[in-house]
Amino acid sequence: MFSFSELFDLEFLKFIREIRNIFGYTELMEHARYGRYLAGVFTMLFMAVKSYGMIVGDRDWEIMPLLRPFAIGLVIINWGSFLIILDGPLNGLSRLGEVQFERKIETIKADHKLVRDLSVELSMKLLTGLLK
Repeated sequence: MFSFSELFDLEFLKFIREIRNIFGYTELMEHARYGRYLAGVFTMLFMAVKSYGMIVGDRDWEIMPLLRPFAIGLVIINWGSFLIILDGPLNGLSRLGEVQFERKIETIKADHKLVRDLSVELSMKLLTGLLK
């Protein structure tokens, strides 16, 4: 006997796993390389403009405005590796969640069976008491 929450929880976990598989390693990554190339070029242009202003003396020397686009550019250029790095902990968390849901479902099934058995036992005692 399934409850709605059990079906919802298990289907939701399967849905999350499928989304992770779709966005992680498909032929879509082949098209993403053009975006990575463009992101790399625009990151270099942005950093060149900011750095030139600092070298010439038009701006104060600041590191943070250069580090942010550099870090974002690195993530975009190495998107596949970034997804693999993120996939490790997320995969462990999803497995942990699945195990917890399965344990909870087994506990609920055992409790339902106990209640059913006790209600059958009580009804049998009542019937035998009425027949005596």
